[in-house]
Amino acid sequence: MQRRGRRCSTGRARATKTFQELTLLPELRALSEEQRAHLRELAERVTRQAIDEDMTEAAGVPEAWPDPNG
Repeated sequence: MQRRGRRCSTGRARATKTFQELTLLPELRALSEEQRAHLRELAERVTRQAIDEDMTEAAGVPEAWPDPNG
């Protein structure tokens, strides 16, 4: 029976703190950074296609998207 508000794709696992810190969290951080990089590239490509291939005259366009984590 599914609890209300819980997605079917949500999973839970028991893992030692050592495994979490040395294996799981570094993998999740690497995947997160890879996804962020992909989304930055995608956003830039879509923006370039939507506006114009030449964005050199666009004022205030950052060289790189800001890191949301600071």
